[in-house]
Amino acid sequence: LANLRFRDIAADVRTVRDPFEEEIFAGQEKTEKEALEMYKKNPEAARKFLTGYSDAKMNAVTKMFIDLRDQIITRYTNNRE
Repeated sequence: LANLRFRDIAADVRTVRDPFEEEIFAGQEKTEKEALEMYKKNPEAARKFLTGYSDAKMNAVTKMFIDLRDQIITRYTNNRE
């Protein structure tokens, strides 16, 4: 499927992926500063903060791509798998 409609599917992927990446990059400096300040006072709290942040982003990107997969299958196979 992807080989037959690569350009169309790649555009769909970029439409979903790019805003997600931009959000992460835009907040990276703030997140790192917050973690560093936390680390200076309480390294364990900083570790938990960064673990929670990473876990939340991992869960969000997983859901995002599962939803995208479903949309691509529906859009490009006319509901025929």
